[in-house]
Amino acid sequence: MLIIDQIKPLKAPMTQTAYCLRKKATSYDVELKQQPISNPRLVKYKVFEHQIDSLPSQEFDKIIGPTDQGVIALVNTEQNYTQIHRIYQTTAVQGWSSQMLFYLKTSVSYLETHHDRVICDYSVYYQNGKLIQHIEKVEVGEVASIAWLTDEILLMGYSQYARVIAFIWVPLNMILKKLTQTTYKLEYPNAPPVVGRDSGVYKQVLKTLLKTMGQTKHWNISIIRRNPWVKNQFLCASKNDCLRVNLDTTNPYRSHPNDIVFRAEHEITDFKLVDQIILIVMVRQSSIFLVDQFTEQILAVIKDFKSAPDRLYLGPDFELDTMPLLFYNKNHQQVKTKDIQSTGAKSKIFLQRPFKICGELSLHETEVPSCALIGQDDYHRFRVVTLQLD
Repeated sequence: MLIIDQIKPLKAPMTQTAYCLRKKATSYDVELKQQPISNPRLVKYKVFEHQIDSLPSQEFDKIIGPTDQGVIALVNTEQNYTQIHRIYQTTAVQGWSSQMLFYLKTSVSYLETHHDRVICDYSVYYQNGKLIQHIEKVEVGEVASIAWLTDEILLMGYSQYARVIAFIWVPLNMILKKLTQTTYKLEYPNAPPVVGRDSGVYKQVLKTLLKTMGQTKHWNISIIRRNPWVKNQFLCASKNDCLRVNLDTTNPYRSHPNDIVFRAEHEITDFKLVDQIILIVMVRQSSIFLVDQFTEQILAVIKDFKSAPDRLYLGPDFELDTMPLLFYNKNHQQVKTKDIQSTGAKSKIFLQRPFKICGELSLHETEVPSCALIGQDDYHRFRVVTLQLD
């Protein structure tokens, strides 16, 4: 028997003000500029470029994804349609191809895959395009971000206010009973199903308003991500705040008060966990912060980008002490690198054509550390650039 209880109001004390964090960041930035680069060394990469001819060579208004299963949404807002494709590896490193899963006569705003399901806005599909359901109590434009947390739980962040809602996948041979106003019980009237393989629907079971600096509708949940190192924990960005939330998935389901692990002067545009402790945060003014998420200490501030990166991409074999390289570009004929710890590591990665990164793909296990970046060239052809440590 599984019992689910609604998330209770969160009352997390704000341990540091935005002024204090801004003051810390400014003082640390001065120290960082005075720190000399030690042991300059060139990091070399083998570069494999592969054009995916099965993807359309045209400009799209939005490219969403890819998800961890390689599913990507190509959105044309002017003609109001979306193509859903899956990109997959065909050989050990160099080969890539794609398969069109389905076509939607609407412009979607977010995308996630959860087992064999594809979630676009408030609709859930199988990967063959068959509609499973329109998720209850979710309207068009109401959700800004999405992520899966467990094999059963899907999270959504609201586009207004710092609200997070959670849904549980209820297979066809199970029933969700409402015991009280906020408590549910999941029962198996027949034999337990194999998770993710049976037909079913998502049911909303959790909802909460997180504690942030600003409690206005503009402090939405723009990014939400599962913590791969801590079970039932996720992090999210709400305007200038980065929040950490733990869900207790024992009987009953409930949440603990959320922590504000970082507060920036400007809006957070991306973040990534390096390990169980260190968080990299990128803010609107092209600044990147290295943060200890438990002490809230700012370990480094990087501001001298020649062109502002759109998202954070970690280099192969990323390691803070020895290989702290970030990758980025802005439609240039090279992938630029940034040593965020002043260890002396640098690299020059030149490409065959101008290329703009739009996402990162999961690779099969390789003996040599590698990463795969997908984007479009100057003719809007999709290409995968695989970088392998030489």
